[in-house]
Amino acid sequence: MSNDIAAKTKESPPKIALTIAGSDSSGGAGIQADLKTFSTFGCFGMSVLTAITAQNSQAVTQVEVIKPDLLRAQLEALFNDYTIDVVKIGMIGSAVNGRVIAEALTPHRGLPIVLDTPLKASTGDDLGEEGIAQALVDDLFPMATLITPNLEEAAIFLAEEKAQTIEEMITQAQNLHKLGVNAVLLKGGHLPEHNQNEAGVEVRIEAVDVMVEGQAYALIKAPWVDTPNNHGTGCILAAAIAANLAIGHDCETAIRRAKQWLTECLKKSAFMQLGTGRGPVNITKMPQL
Repeated sequence: MSNDIAAKTKESPPKIALTIAGSDSSGGAGIQADLKTFSTFGCFGMSVLTAITAQNSQAVTQVEVIKPDLLRAQLEALFNDYTIDVVKIGMIGSAVNGRVIAEALTPHRGLPIVLDTPLKASTGDDLGEEGIAQALVDDLFPMATLITPNLEEAAIFLAEEKAQTIEEMITQAQNLHKLGVNAVLLKGGHLPEHNQNEAGVEVRIEAVDVMVEGQAYALIKAPWVDTPNNHGTGCILAAAIAANLAIGHDCETAIRRAKQWLTECLKKSAFMQLGTGRGPVNITKMPQL
């Protein structure tokens, strides 16, 4: 390596994106998906494991939650040596681990934090122990730059019925914001509301999310991609948003760029089948934004 290249490398280190999440042995979600997503946006990914799962495209067969002392040691090791540019939090595994994460991040107020809130896997299996939802609200919501719940998770947090329309989504996103969160992205991928195509046939043609930041809200729309290969979608979207925050975009821009990229990945995934159940999103495509 020439001196010029060495000097440039030292002057321009990559942004560091840290994922705090569970391991998905199938590689479609969790730590594995986050690290691949960070890489596509030019970030250097680091990881702290909260749990180890045994899963495939059909089911989660076992979950082992990382002990709090080991979780704390992982966090301390990284923050004692590196300048982290963004944190993405996924599966926390237990309420105790939620508190450990909050304590570790408290000295780093101002660091962008994207809090995904997975309570169940895409197969419907629980992800971790009881009490996680309340731990997220109490310990991590106040620290988050952005939370990214889906419709079912929002209903649990608010103790309400799941939203059935975009208008109900807007109301629930606003109510989540009132819980003390800086910004909310309520994902409408499972919204039952359909649209009419040009022939007047009731089909789903858009995937609509609702963003609430401050007093304003915005609808984040993208073409609906009909594919069974969407395992890890929530993890990947949150990780892509985090990476875009790390490289300097504001919250809404980061969301729009991430959703646009994810839509293209889903289109590519429609022609890929791994496993015999719900396949993973193909996140090997570099973003062309």
